[in-house]
Amino acid sequence: MGKASEVVVNLGSSHVSAGRFLIGDTLILQKAFFQELPVAKTEEKDWLEALSSALSDLSADKGWAGDARFILPGSFVLSKTLRIPKVEPEKKTKIVSYELSQKMPFPLESLVWDYSVIDDDGIEEEILAFAIKPDIVENLCQLLFRNGFTPLQLIPSPVADQVAFDQSSADEEQEKLYLNLGAKSINLTFRNPTGSLVRSINFGGHALTESISEKFAISSTKAEELKLDYNSGKLKLPEGDPGLVALETATQNFLNRLIQDVSRAIVTYKRVKKGKYPLSIHVTGRGLKTSGFINYLAGCQPAPIRYFDPFRIIELDESIEDEEKIELPYFFSEPIGVACSLRESSAGTGMINLLPRKKMLELERRKKLPWLLLASVLMALLPLPWIFSLMGESRLVSAQIKTTKSEVSLAQKNLQDLQENKEKLSNLQRINRHSAEYLLAWERTSRRAFAQQSLLNSLQVAVDDPKNKNTWIDEISFYAETGTNHSLAQEEEVSGKRQFVRISGRYLVALEGAAKEGDSDRRNLLIDSNGIKQESLTESFAALPQVLRVLNKVFSTEGKGDLYNRQFTHFEFDLEVDLAR
Repeated sequence: MGKASEVVVNLGSSHVSAGRFLIGDTLILQKAFFQELPVAKTEEKDWLEALSSALSDLSADKGWAGDARFILPGSFVLSKTLRIPKVEPEKKTKIVSYELSQKMPFPLESLVWDYSVIDDDGIEEEILAFAIKPDIVENLCQLLFRNGFTPLQLIPSPVADQVAFDQSSADEEQEKLYLNLGAKSINLTFRNPTGSLVRSINFGGHALTESISEKFAISSTKAEELKLDYNSGKLKLPEGDPGLVALETATQNFLNRLIQDVSRAIVTYKRVKKGKYPLSIHVTGRGLKTSGFINYLAGCQPAPIRYFDPFRIIELDESIEDEEKIELPYFFSEPIGVACSLRESSAGTGMINLLPRKKMLELERRKKLPWLLLASVLMALLPLPWIFSLMGESRLVSAQIKTTKSEVSLAQKNLQDLQENKEKLSNLQRINRHSAEYLLAWERTSRRAFAQQSLLNSLQVAVDDPKNKNTWIDEISFYAETGTNHSLAQEEEVSGKRQFVRISGRYLVALEGAAKEGDSDRRNLLIDSNGIKQESLTESFAALPQVLRVLNKVFSTEGKGDLYNRQFTHFEFDLEVDLAR
């Protein structure tokens, strides 16, 4: 396999890190970059402003600007997990689109989204989908362009984490949990023998910073410094100091919330995936520097806790300094995950990409623009040798211009006559078109009227049948799927819908010699005769050529009907019909 150099940049909520990887049979990290951002904010504008300075410094460093793949923080993307039947690839996108539109808090057409299959048991597939608002993508791309970068991919950080973890434990078939604690979100990857499940929690180390800021009534920047000094041991306070108590309380509340969210995610995983409890928990992320996190997590979870070292699956260039080797594992799992994906597919096609296709085409045009400009300059210089010779022929051209002007004047007059004739023809065409539309509408109305007349004729034959004698119809109404009646003039609107007809009326239940019977016998005879009449009428209506099926039938012997006193029953049928028959 040939070797290629790729730049991967992680746009975190609290830092920007980048790596240049040599992609081959083995992955080699040639160069690394890291820069802290100001205290993370929840607003997109604040985040982009913080990124601007870091990206400017990155592009100023030789060898970074140009084509690169960028990782988005989990707090700026929406993630959903779906379970769908295993179908052909051409149908899968439609199914995912429909299911995702039911679960996203925003209309799917107003988002940029992509998905990948993370689990497949042969019958169903587990789908991991991510979406982001287009304005965030557009503003981010403009920022990258200004700093000399051309984005090839925009990858959600949970996806990059998943690939790094899968690659590190590809030969192990057991339940594991990978946990990446960031500033504003926590990425959890559950791995089992059949695949992976990714979850993202919008809660991270920045929550502790905000808590300290509120308790001490200081800015977020000062609160971040205080948190880091306290967790690193630089800040020493005597026992019983109110400041120490406040810091310990804030830290404890943060850890309680963190462990609670992680435990809830584990319980959800066991319920949804019917999986086992993780046999081990692997942790990484800059949030691990929070005081007591590992010990607190170990005390609340039965599984052993281990630090995840993503550098076990790659090699480091000799130029990477020892100090960097100590810090890199805390925040470099995502870039390594992207590099692993590129080793499997040189274009990174197997990984979710939130860069819109329209933006990709625009980037391709940007790449070609310098060459097009150069070609334009060369084409502009080519005519120079002929310019001087053309100047000598200018007088001859002037004479020809005079002749041409007179010819043009004659042609313009002819053209004006042609345009007038064209306008007359256009008016005739317009009149003919409108006439055709009116005639076609009347033709459709006529066909519809005859179709309804045919149904009425068939209905008359059914009612005149000796079995249905003494039956008369009170009302007939046509309606479409909406349930509303319509006239023939509305045929154009309802012609593509299913057609229904509602028939209501009454029939007489006659008894031979019923006057000689007692009241009890008369009632029974009426009931029996009424049942025979109902069956006969139902069979007759169902047998009509235009009737597809009987949707509903109602017989009223009381209320609208009066079977026992006046010997008649009211009926109402709802029929689905095909008037084209």
